Amino acid sequence: MYRVQVESATGYPLKQFAKEIAEILNDDRGWQATGKLYFQQRRRAQLRIILATPLTVDSLCAPLDTNGYVSCYRKNKVLLNVMRWREGAAAWKGSLANYRRYLINHEVGHALGQRHQYCDRAGGTVPVMHPQTYGFMNCKPNYWPLLSEKKRLR
Repeated sequence: MYRVQVESATGYPLKQFAKEIAEILNDDRGWQATGKLYFQQRRRAQLRIILATPLTVDSLCAPLDTNGYVSCYRKNKVLLNVMRWREGAAAWKGSLANYRRYLINHEVGHALGQRHQYCDRAGGTVPVMHPQTYGFMNCKPNYWPLLSEKKRLR
């Protein structure tokens, strides 16, 4: 279960954000594809997904240094930098919708205990846990957590 919040200073509509989060988390290509997880939005939930200003993200992510740029997971909070949500990242060459998919799946992955992973060969597809906001190491972007695992699940 998760709860969605939007810092008022972002100017982003809560209902729209909640809908986008639900669509990403409940997609068949997401973390729940293993059949071991199920995401449901609730008013009371331990995991909070928060869209916030860069200053708030910096503050709540400390001691991790987000430099007003990146998002993080810290103490049961997925903190999403509204600038990344609205604009994507300079290294990201795909659509904003796909960047948002990556951002949610990456940070929720941290909430699920996943650590950073990196592309293991040039031209390959990066794992969703690769910090793609910074680039791809000559690999292809990926916004779904179980992209490579799905082939093994079938």
